[in-house]
Amino acid sequence: MFETNTASCGGFAGVSDTYGAALWATDYGLQMAYANFTHAMLHIGGQNVFYNVCCSSPFVLIVLDTLKSHSLRLPRISPLSISGLLAPYTTPAYAIYENGAISRVALFNYVNDPSGNGDLQVTLNIPIGNPPSVTVKYLVGPSVSSKYNIAWAGQVCLQSPL
Repeated sequence: MFETNTASCGGFAGVSDTYGAALWATDYGLQMAYANFTHAMLHIGGQNVFYNVCCSSPFVLIVLDTLKSHSLRLPRISPLSISGLLAPYTTPAYAIYENGAISRVALFNYVNDPSGNGDLQVTLNIPIGNPPSVTVKYLVGPSVSSKYNIAWAGQVCLQSPL
């Protein structure tokens, strides 16, 4: 896929440099994998632009982590339809299969609701291996419009300026 990002020609302040942009880029990467694209040119920085490398770059780690293979065969990705999700466009979900079985799940929530009414509660019945284990990693931010205090798997990528 040729060049893209959250907005063209340098991005938009408050859009291209936010937690929502990191969510979108991650969702876009998984959607591209589902559509059998192997490469995409995503702008993540430059002089006099609003693309924030920190806010956009966690998607690279997440997509690589999600699509890594534990076998010689590449994993297969498919959108999930999970009952209870608010709507497919605000809460997309993906299943990642290895050797015909679900090995990972990626869930997104674009809903920006500080009251908690937009929080996701999902129950997944996935067979686990031996020994049984589940690893959960979050990409979190205070809100979709946040530019600071965004973290992936417990690592904060950009602290709020003092």
